[in-house]
Parts: sequence; C-alpha cells; structure tokens
Amino acid sequence: MVDWTKEEDEMLLQAGQAGGEYLDSIGVTDLGRLNKVQWTMFLRCLVGRLAEVRPDWHRKWEAQMDSDPDDLALPF
Repeated sequence: MVDWTKEEDEMLLQAGQAGGEYLDSIGVTDLGRLNKVQWTMFLRCLVGRLAEVRPDWHRKWEAQMDSDPDDLALPF
C-alpha cells in the first residue's frame, strides 16, 4: 500500500471530479454500464485532468524543496 500525501489526494480528487463530470454529461453513473468508447473517454478525463494538475503540484513541491530546509516539515 502506498502512503499518499494530502497533495496527491487532492490531485486524485480533482481527477475524479473530471471523471464524474463526464459521467454526469452522459447520464451514466454505473461504470459497469459504460461501453468501450465511454470507458475510454472516462479514463481520458481522469488521466487528462491528473496531467493538468500534476505540473502545478510538482512546481509547488520544487519551490518547497528550494526553500529553507528548516521550514520543511519532515515526515519523521
């Protein structure tokens, strides 16, 4: 099991929201009822949104790493 950070959870929630918006737009909420084209589009929404938000998160992380090490909260 992976220990996810709060920031990673936020990225996943944003991706999930994009997938949910797609499902709402086609009027389907049961993933088992999606055909191959709909399933592919759902995955594109999820992965596409994740690709959009990840660079922003990565830039924030890099900025934090470049800051004063005494300001960082270490997990141990």
